[in-house]
Amino acid sequence: MKTKFTFSMLLLCMATVFQFATAATATFNVTVPNDGGADGHHQTNRCMIVGNFNGWNASGAVECTKIDATHYTVTLDEANFSDKTITLAAIKYKYICGPDWAYVMKGDAPGYAELGDNTYAGTTPQVDVVLAWGSVWVDVPPAPGYYTIDIYVPKTVTECYMTGNFNGWQTPGFVGKKDSTSTKMTLVPALSDANGNDFSIKIYTSNAHALAFQFTTGPAWAYQQNQGNNKYTDVLQPTVLFDAVGDATATPPVLPQITFKRIYPGAAGLKDVTTTVKAPEGTQVMYAMGSHLNWDNKSFAAGVKQPDGRFLFTFSKIDFAEYKYYSGRGDKYSEKDATMADLGSNRMIDAQLVTNKLDTVKNWGSDWSADITPVVYMPFNGNFGTATMVGVPTYGTGKFGQAYQGVTGAYLTLPIDSTLELSVAFWYKPANDRGGILTLGTDSLENRRHGFRLFREGSATLQRVKLNVGTGLLESWNDGKEIAVGEWAHIAISISALEQRIYFNGVPFAAPLEAAMSWKKVIKSLSIGSGAPTFAYWNHLSDLGLIDELRIYNKAISDKQAVSIMNISTGLFDQKIENIEAYYANGEIRINNYVGNVSLYDFTGKVVANEFTEGTLKLNLNKGVYILRTSKGSTKLMVK
Repeated sequence: MKTKFTFSMLLLCMATVFQFATAATATFNVTVPNDGGADGHHQTNRCMIVGNFNGWNASGAVECTKIDATHYTVTLDEANFSDKTITLAAIKYKYICGPDWAYVMKGDAPGYAELGDNTYAGTTPQVDVVLAWGSVWVDVPPAPGYYTIDIYVPKTVTECYMTGNFNGWQTPGFVGKKDSTSTKMTLVPALSDANGNDFSIKIYTSNAHALAFQFTTGPAWAYQQNQGNNKYTDVLQPTVLFDAVGDATATPPVLPQITFKRIYPGAAGLKDVTTTVKAPEGTQVMYAMGSHLNWDNKSFAAGVKQPDGRFLFTFSKIDFAEYKYYSGRGDKYSEKDATMADLGSNRMIDAQLVTNKLDTVKNWGSDWSADITPVVYMPFNGNFGTATMVGVPTYGTGKFGQAYQGVTGAYLTLPIDSTLELSVAFWYKPANDRGGILTLGTDSLENRRHGFRLFREGSATLQRVKLNVGTGLLESWNDGKEIAVGEWAHIAISISALEQRIYFNGVPFAAPLEAAMSWKKVIKSLSIGSGAPTFAYWNHLSDLGLIDELRIYNKAISDKQAVSIMNISTGLFDQKIENIEAYYANGEIRINNYVGNVSLYDFTGKVVANEFTEGTLKLNLNKGVYILRTSKGSTKLMVK
């Protein structure tokens, strides 16, 4: 039987039928070679899976369970992925038969070619086949100890580095990488001559049998050797020498064991390179990431938008770099080709050949500029989320449900994981005395040259909300706008790599400050509801007003997004839906008296279902607030 009802009744029915989604898991069954190990490529003593779900960390690969000599199985659970941005649908992976990439799956004889990444087809169990291994892992008693490794290189090589599984494959010599200088080898003049230089390094390994390492002639992977990983073949010998020179005069000529992709030119040979980039229409911000930044996802470099809409990037003091462009700080925002596929290879810059370059980006995997999903959402409806309480803050009547109610001596603190951009938006009702609202302070009191401070000062009837931002050597003051005591106003601050803005009720106030906020010496802890602990002077103590619907973004927001965020918080949508009938029957929502698209959004503005046309809509929703939007208007749905 089917029961007719309107949207005012839909809430109750939806609450009784929606179930929580379960965590995603998938099983992978793999057939492996096992011929007794005659050629060193077709024996399997163990099998593991490694991929983007664990940061491609071979030493942290997931062990597979042995079924028989040629079959292994493993079940992966999204909840256990170390990279929480990766889902099973986006998983890429390979199999290895040992604790290092020397033991990765390969194509079969005769070439044992490198293979691309495996992808999940979407149906469990996934069935895979390994034809051969790069090397075969053999369990032997470990051989721990100190070993000295030398390499004799051409005279043009003035620096040499070695890295491997003994140090977690640290990027060779990368400036700023913790302990990376430990990869640099020492020049040994006594063993060098007119034909070459000898470099040496002494390392400790817990098992020389499993030792794998590579040499580079400079402080980056661009200078690595052409050959695969080296091994320590005779663990009874405390030293070993590798030859990268050879002897062309010998009969027959002796070829070098090691050759290199590129020779580092030294600091004097490094150059600045600029790229000018045409981005897809509508791109508001743009970043570059690459080998010059060690592919560190916390170090994206922002481009400078030009008057013609293009972006300018500067690669400082480089010799060679591989890189990509992004519309935001994360892999899902990386550039795509004209067909929306991943680029076949990274972009490259050779500073010895070109110092000015024109690039064009065809598409983005996802447009960071359009994404308004917060990294933190605090509705203050009965809890303070992951924030830490100082004192005993409480709750008051909010703009929507409950709100944070300031109390003397109380505030919240929340860790902030950002080093470039940040936005915070919230509804605010001021009390009649001054106070600190949001504070991202420094490591010392009264140091306002770094971080920011949002606070208010005024009278019993009007309070002026102001913003102080440290720009490094200086500080800037934005005198903001007056808000009536006891009245709600929506406030947002946007801090980008280039400027800062403050919004009142979705409207930018005054011109943006065209200077980047300094993150140096900033305590990565945001104070909510107080200037304490670093801006408590001038009586900017606990704010006794109300704060509601607080959202934090690890990006700058646009003018349009400031309005959208305000609207999401309050339900200020186009209009209520009229004369549309909705039915629920047999686990489906059915909409009548309407022809067209219907979209469902969650409270962060993320699309839950899109382009649902008149008919049925099957969904599995968690508790919360949702927005059902049609061309005739929108309405708010609550699933309890």
